Amino acid sequence: MSELPPLSTMLASYALAVTVVSFFYIGRDKEHARHGGTRTPEAVLWFLAAIGGTPGILLGMRFFHHKTKKNLFSACAVSHFARSARLDCLFITDYTGWVILQS
Repeated sequence: MSELPPLSTMLASYALAVTVVSFFYIGRDKEHARHGGTRTPEAVLWFLAAIGGTPGILLGMRFFHHKTKKNLFSACAVSHFARSARLDCLFITDYTGWVILQS
């Protein structure tokens, strides 16, 4: 019976996968916006952000120059990223016992 990889490896793999998927969804939406295809609903993008894909969405917005004029979308994405990064650091601190952030 094989052992599971450490929790940190599983979390990093999950974060990378969701980030890459989110990045490609932004690129796909931009391509469809330019050529008149079926657009990705913003609810899907927000869902991806909520499950950890905010870095991919922010990178995709910059790389594809997409949704950069939607100030509310940009501000909320940045705010969500900052909040989730803070929670990630608190989780890592609790899980490892390391002191990363002090409130």
